[in-house]
Amino acid sequence: MESNNEKKEKFYAGGFLYNPQIKSVLLHHRDDKTPIHPNQWGFFGGQNEGSESPKECFIRELKEELGVEVWESEVKVLCDYLNKNRGTWRSILCSK
Repeated sequence: MESNNEKKEKFYAGGFLYNPQIKSVLLHHRDDKTPIHPNQWGFFGGQNEGSESPKECFIRELKEELGVEVWESEVKVLCDYLNKNRGTWRSILCSK
C-alpha cells in the first residue's frame, strides 16, 4: 500500500520498529523535558522535508533519532489519516 500523502505539502510520518523473531515493538519513551507529551510512549518520526514520501521521511527520522538505517523495502505504511484537530495528514509506518 502506497501512501496518498505524497501529494500533500506537509505531513507527519511516524511509526515503530518491529522484531518478528521475538515479536516485540520498539517505541519512543519521551522524557519529562519535552514540551509535547512528556513522559509518554509514542512513535519515532516527524515532519517531511521537501518532497519526501512518508517512507523516506520515516527512514530519515529513524536515522536521525536512533542512528538506525532501514531499507525502504522493509518499511510498510499501515495507514494514512487526517488529524482534524491539527489539520495535518499523518502516516503510520513500521519497519523490521
